[in-house]
Amino acid sequence: MMLSAFVALWANGLDLSHPTARLAGLSACSLLVLAYATNYGSRQSLVRYGLSIFETVRAHAIVGATLALVMFLLQSGLSVSRLSFVYMMVLSAALTIALRVILVASNRRRYGTEFEQTLVIEDSAYLDGGAITGQQSVRFCGFDVHSARSNPATLDALGRMLRPVDRVVVSCDTDKHHDWAQLLTAYDVRVDIIDRQATELPVLGTGHFGDWRTLMVAGYSMRPRDVVLKRIFDIAVSSLALVVLSPVFLVTLAAILIEDGRPFFFKQDRVGRDNCLFPMYKFRSMSAAKCDADASQLTQRNDSRVTRVGRFIRATSIDELPQVLNVLLGQMSIVGPRPHAIMARAGEKLYWEVDDRYWHRHRLKPGMTGLAQVRGHRGNTEEEDHLTDRLEADLEYIDGWSIWRDMRILLATVRVLVHSRAF
Repeated sequence: MMLSAFVALWANGLDLSHPTARLAGLSACSLLVLAYATNYGSRQSLVRYGLSIFETVRAHAIVGATLALVMFLLQSGLSVSRLSFVYMMVLSAALTIALRVILVASNRRRYGTEFEQTLVIEDSAYLDGGAITGQQSVRFCGFDVHSARSNPATLDALGRMLRPVDRVVVSCDTDKHHDWAQLLTAYDVRVDIIDRQATELPVLGTGHFGDWRTLMVAGYSMRPRDVVLKRIFDIAVSSLALVVLSPVFLVTLAAILIEDGRPFFFKQDRVGRDNCLFPMYKFRSMSAAKCDADASQLTQRNDSRVTRVGRFIRATSIDELPQVLNVLLGQMSIVGPRPHAIMARAGEKLYWEVDDRYWHRHRLKPGMTGLAQVRGHRGNTEEEDHLTDRLEADLEYIDGWSIWRDMRILLATVRVLVHSRAF
C-alpha cells in the first residue's frame, strides 16, 4: 500500500509528507480487518484465478468507498488529493492481483485445483478411487486400528502422515467406528468417518434428541417467510383471476346448463400437501350420469362420457379454472405439482408403484400449473415415462423454489393452455 501511495503521489507531483499519504496506512489496516472479517484468502481463492481476483477487487472497492464516505462526513476532502487517493487504491488493487495470480499459479502447480490435502485411511473397507471426483489432492493408505492403538511406532508413523494434511477420511467397518474416533481425536486434524448407511440415506445433516445423535433425512421445503410470500402471491393472483375471468365463468356455467343441466362443478378427491386428500373443483366436462369420481378409468381420446362443451373446456383448460377456489381456501397454490387422483395409473401401475419418490412431490401444496406442465408433461399418462417425466420436474421445482420461478412458470403457462393431449 505504501508503494502504491508513493507512486500515486509522485505522479501528481506530491511527496509522502502530504496528508494523502496518511490514508495509505489507514487503508492497509482497513484491508487487514476486512480480510479477517470476510475470510479473504479462503482455500479455494488460493487455487482459483477468478475467485482470487474477485475477492481482491471487492476488498479494495469496499475500503475505498468507506474511506471516501468518511472523508466526506468529516469534510476532510479538501486537504486530501482525491486523484492521488484513487490512483493509490487502483494501483494497490493491481499490484495485489498480480501477486495473487503468481501465488495461485504456484499453488496450482503444487496442489492442482484442490488446495485441501486429504488422507484416506482404509481399514478392511476399500473405496472406489474412481468414484471420488473433483478430489485431486487425495492420498490413500491402509491401517488397522487395533494394531495402531497398541504400537507406538505405528502411532508415530500415522502422526507424521497426518501433519501435512487438512482432512482425514476413514473407511472402515461399522464396528470399528468408535475405535477410529477415539484414536484420531488425539490428532489436531479434521476427521470424517464414512458411514455406508448414511450414504444410502438422503441425510441432510445431524442433530440431537435428548442425549441421542440423530441423522436428519428431511426438513421443511420452504422457510417461514417464503411460505408467507407464496401465500400472498396465491391470494393476489387467484383474487384477480376471479374478477378478470368472471365472464368466462358465467358463459361456461350457461353452456353446461344448456347442454347437460346441473351440477355445474365436478368435485374429486385429490392428493395434496403432506399426502392429505382434499376436494378439488373443476367445471363438469362429462355427462352427469357418467362421471367417474374415483378416476378409476382415465379419459381417452373421443371418450363418449365427455360432452361437447366438455371437449372444448378441456382442450382450452377452462375446466381447471374453479381451482382458484381451492387456492383461496388454502388447499392449493397457483404454482406447484399438479394434484393427482387417488386411483390414477401410468400404464398398468398406480402412480406410487412406478417410482418410490412419488410421495415426495407432496411436500408442497399442489398447484393449478407447474414446471411439468410448462415443459409439456401433461394430459393422460398412457405410459410409465409420462409419470416419471412429471415427477422429475416436480421434484426439481420443489428443490429449487423461488417466487421469481413461480412468476416465470405462471407466464409460461399461457403458451400451453391449449394442448393436443387434452381430451
